[in-house]
Amino acid sequence: MSILGVDFGKKRIGLAISEGLLARPLATVSYKMEKEALERIIRITQEQEIGQIIFGVPEPDTIGAKDFGEKLSKLSGIPVVFVNETLTSEVAKEKLLKSGTSKKKRKIMIDEIAAATILQSYLDTHEEKENF
Repeated sequence: MSILGVDFGKKRIGLAISEGLLARPLATVSYKMEKEALERIIRITQEQEIGQIIFGVPEPDTIGAKDFGEKLSKLSGIPVVFVNETLTSEVAKEKLLKSGTSKKKRKIMIDEIAAATILQSYLDTHEEKENF
C-alpha cells in the first residue's frame, strides 16, 4: 500500500509518496478552485494506488486544511490521518537552500518537499510505535 503525504496551501498543494519506509516528493498541484484540486489529487491517488493519506494541518488552521482533508477523504474513500505540520515549509526551505537548488526551482519544489517532510515524520513515528 502506498501512502500519500499532503502539504496544503491556498494556491499550491505539495504531495509526497511512500511505498515503504522512505518518503519522496511526488508533485505540486497548483489550483484556483478547490474542486479542481480535489479532482487532481483523487486522480493521483488512483494512479498511485494510495491506501492512506497523511495530511498536514497547521496550528492554528487558518487556511481550512482540515476541511479540505475531510472532503478529500470523503470523495476518495481513502482514510486521512491529520498531523501537525507546523514549520515543515521552513524545514523544506532550509533543505533546498543547503542543497544549492536555484531560487526558481526552490519555489516550485518547496511544497512537495514539505509534504515529504510531513510524511517522513509520520513514517518515522509509526515505525517506532510498531517496534515497541
